[in-house]
Amino acid sequence: KRVPIQVMAGDMNETTGGLAISLIKQSFRSAYASVYGREPLATFPTALSAEPLDIALCHDFIFISPAVQRVVAVQIFGDEPASDDNTLYPSDHVGLLATLEV
Repeated sequence: KRVPIQVMAGDMNETTGGLAISLIKQSFRSAYASVYGREPLATFPTALSAEPLDIALCHDFIFISPAVQRVVAVQIFGDEPASDDNTLYPSDHVGLLATLEV
């Protein structure tokens, strides 16, 4: 039996235009794109990486099934360093936080 309200979130290890993301978007919609009309420019890396990387990729998503009525809000978090250490971040990825109406 299919569950009508589904949320799939996290590091998908795939870029916005990748095959896996394209397949997911055939059945789900992106919470971020529902609000902003596009995916985040980049969710990886943060400055936590020991060596600076010359890339910036969007690998993190929140996908919702059609039964989710509305994305009330969505935002990026974890993109600021600790107040006492500008090299300390929660993760090498930023997070996405969504408020959904079900």
